[in-house]
Amino acid sequence: MQWQAMSFIRERRQLVDLERERTWELPRAEFLVLTQLIDHPNIVLSKHRLRCAGEVEPVMSSSAVVKAVFTLRRFMGADETGPIVTVAGKGYVWRLPNTQPTKARPQRLKRVGAALGVLLGSGVLLGLLLLDPLSSSPSALLHPSVTPLSGGRQLHLVQVRPNERDTALLQRIELAMTQAFESCSELPWHTVYLARSVDGQVLNLTLAGTHQNLPVLRNVKISDQRLEPEFEVKHWWQEVPLCEP
Repeated sequence: MQWQAMSFIRERRQLVDLERERTWELPRAEFLVLTQLIDHPNIVLSKHRLRCAGEVEPVMSSSAVVKAVFTLRRFMGADETGPIVTVAGKGYVWRLPNTQPTKARPQRLKRVGAALGVLLGSGVLLGLLLLDPLSSSPSALLHPSVTPLSGGRQLHLVQVRPNERDTALLQRIELAMTQAFESCSELPWHTVYLARSVDGQVLNLTLAGTHQNLPVLRNVKISDQRLEPEFEVKHWWQEVPLCEP
């Protein structure tokens, strides 16, 4: 993204002022708010939606959103005349030049558990809910692979919306999970969907399979708040009995 002399480098979480030759390493709240606004140009996003940053539950406070908007505007050297516009009683919008904002469509969200380092639950299939309904080629958002296991078993591993940052990490996780699944005497799952949250700090897993001739789904949410999350399987596998439905 570029606005006047400002350049947003998403993969580095940096906002660069090319004119003044300044670089700002965006704090978490500022990064999440800016990413949401830029990804939905000309769409008014409520404060609650910005608080959620693509998750089911809020990941920051209302005051954090307000502060993030204030500090982003200050760094850009722009107030209401800049790209981030306040829409009274509704929220904020990233306004493109010579256009009018529209109201946000309802979010389609995955269902996950409540906040812990590892969260468990059942819900709607993550892979389907993460598909953008506006995309003309949903298959481009999925990166599937088939992994053979011992005993003639197969496991489908699907990366959802992978990007260059995520692909290598998710492949390492896939390899570690495959080795861990080998220890299961019975495996109820036929497909595992993997995706990272917007801020990259959460790994979302959705497992689909059958148990007693009935379809089963299971969601697991793993958080890693380090600067470079790794989500090492060996650290959370014992806490999550994935050999069971």
